[in-house]
Amino acid sequence: MKILLLTEQNAHLGAGHIQRMLSLLDYLNDCGFTAGLAGSAGESADTELFIRDMRDSSADEIKVLQKTATVVAVDDRGSGRAAADKVIDLLPHPAHDSNDTDYHPEAFLYGHEFRKSLESFNGSLNKDIPFVMYAGAEADEQAINFLLAAAPKELSGVMLANGRRVRIENGKYAGEAGRAYAEIILSANVLVSHFGITMYEAALGGASCIAVNPSEYHNALALKASGANIVHSGLREALEPFALSEIIRREALAVRKEADLGQVKKKIFSNMDNFIKLAVS
Repeated sequence: MKILLLTEQNAHLGAGHIQRMLSLLDYLNDCGFTAGLAGSAGESADTELFIRDMRDSSADEIKVLQKTATVVAVDDRGSGRAAADKVIDLLPHPAHDSNDTDYHPEAFLYGHEFRKSLESFNGSLNKDIPFVMYAGAEADEQAINFLLAAAPKELSGVMLANGRRVRIENGKYAGEAGRAYAEIILSANVLVSHFGITMYEAALGGASCIAVNPSEYHNALALKASGANIVHSGLREALEPFALSEIIRREALAVRKEADLGQVKKKIFSNMDNFIKLAVS
């Protein structure tokens, strides 16, 4: 079967959508499917299945795709949701309070960078990073400075922003972290981030997750999330750095178990198997 994954990375979608589709792309091809990834359908005459992970589709967009192949819409809240042949929600949404038929957390897809950087690690990882802060793949200076101002000065940590991994000491940047992405995420006692895929990745290693959200939409999703181990959620604009620092300090000093990498990998691949069963059946 030929499958085309449709997604993008931009300021509206963030990095999580393309990260999880890249991970699925690799796995589909490993499982014997012929899979590709694109930002639009383009030349897709021989495609048998579209998996569209771009949010907020219109009915017309879905119907155009259906002229070629079946369409699976992932986490889509646009008018095209009702037109799709199948809907799979991986993230929580307030609408699930009244109807959670399409919600499948057991098929949640973790990111490509996270999965690939795990390949060289086995056994377990010590929780030796008190806190990790994720500012975003396209983080602005304001978001980064807010998080740095909240970093407890007596604790060391790591900032993930704009593709960089930088150590934090005394509330300031202190040079490149020099460790793989998954190693950093799974070694963290605490992750501070807006709601998204990174929180689910950190939760696999047993981290507490503090959601500092840029919008009411992100906050609504965080408040509905299960499996992300969110211990606090709020809007960034309503939170003072000092108050956030106190929450980080409390969670960072809690004793946590090592991250079992065998169990982490098992969960990643089990979820992808579940997704494929839902999408292809």
